[in-house]
Amino acid sequence: MVQTSVPPPTSSQASVERRLRVLILGQELRVEQLELILADERDMKLSSLVDLTAIDSTFALVQRQNKTQRVDVVLIDWDGDSADNMQLLKSLSSAGLRCLVLTWQVMPSDIAAYRQAGAWGCVSTRASSRHLLIALRHVAQGKLSFPPAVVLATDQRAPRQLMFYPEVLQDVAHMVGHQLSPTEFRIFERLNEADAVEIARSLDLEPGTIRTELSTNIFRILREYTGKKIKNQKQAFQEALSLRIFAYQ
Repeated sequence: MVQTSVPPPTSSQASVERRLRVLILGQELRVEQLELILADERDMKLSSLVDLTAIDSTFALVQRQNKTQRVDVVLIDWDGDSADNMQLLKSLSSAGLRCLVLTWQVMPSDIAAYRQAGAWGCVSTRASSRHLLIALRHVAQGKLSFPPAVVLATDQRAPRQLMFYPEVLQDVAHMVGHQLSPTEFRIFERLNEADAVEIARSLDLEPGTIRTELSTNIFRILREYTGKKIKNQKQAFQEALSLRIFAYQ
């Protein structure tokens, strides 16, 4: 087992009020990548444990570090033996540590298992670095941070109907720290319509109002969550489909 930590803060960093202490657990190369992603965040102080081999010894090291300087979030890179990871998650959670799981396994059954084991949140490895930062800060603040529930479309030969899932939209907006207004909600619900003029007609609003809401708020919410540039309504609808805000059933 090798214990590493990032270099001590500079004098300018030391002037910042108490930073969020993030402890990263995982394999050395992957941990180094995460440290590079998080290194410029001045409100965070990073440390890491790498090349983990035994649950008991890892748990003891984390507890020792937590006693020395309280850890706000334990970021677990979910790689290797899932059973070992799950046992470690349960042990750390039982000790009162807030754990955030970084994993490619984000199906509803996986998320339910992380919740049951005591995780405060999980982030897909396919998510943007912006999404990871949001989740870390949410967990550090004592907020749960799980991705939106995935709604699986059924495979049917009959013509499929487009369904809108407001609870998924609310989850996405919450993850980027945005409180949806009634107007934004109604526009999201109609993203599949032809253009801003058609949305405006159905909502009895001016097309200019719709275009402003799209470019100022709707596109920004999707951009901050996915890390992708959203240039037009069609692309926004496609991203909403991929996030299962909409689904064909």
